[in-house]
Amino acid sequence: MGKNIVFFCSHIYREANSCTDKLANFGVSSRDSHTWWNSIPSFVKEEFFRNRFNLPNCP
Repeated sequence: MGKNIVFFCSHIYREANSCTDKLANFGVSSRDSHTWWNSIPSFVKEEFFRNRFNLPNCP
């Protein structure tokens, strides 16, 4: 009898920090095993500055 292990990764939004949420979602959906940025990734730039200056995330 063979043994199989199946893993599922998910992220539940619990942070008030939307930047953290977007980075976690990137990690879950990324096909790369390792990603390194030397500057703020474009997909979190707006959220980063909102969090940095304590601006609200509501539309």
